[in-house]
Amino acid sequence: MDAFHRDIDKLDHLGVQVILEGPPPVVSPSQELIRTAHRCIRPLRNSIGAQERGDAGSRECTDAAATVAEAGLAFTAEVRDFPEAARRVLDDASAIETPAP
Repeated sequence: MDAFHRDIDKLDHLGVQVILEGPPPVVSPSQELIRTAHRCIRPLRNSIGAQERGDAGSRECTDAAATVAEAGLAFTAEVRDFPEAARRVLDDASAIETPAP
């Protein structure tokens, strides 16, 4: 969990940079990516806690693992989609800034 929290902190820091330095249309996708990452924390903590208590086969652990998987898949999708969304915004912004001859 400590490593995961450090990674989330890095993502938060990078998100602030994008919000401050990036074009306005990138702000919303950046914020959603960060929110999705944060939604992974509680399910992961619950799953690890259930396993540490020795409840690996319990309903709670099974539910927690399923929730972790769902949150992880949502985060993976956001990570996969973010560069394309950002690229479209940057391409649109550069087309506006540099008119065709």
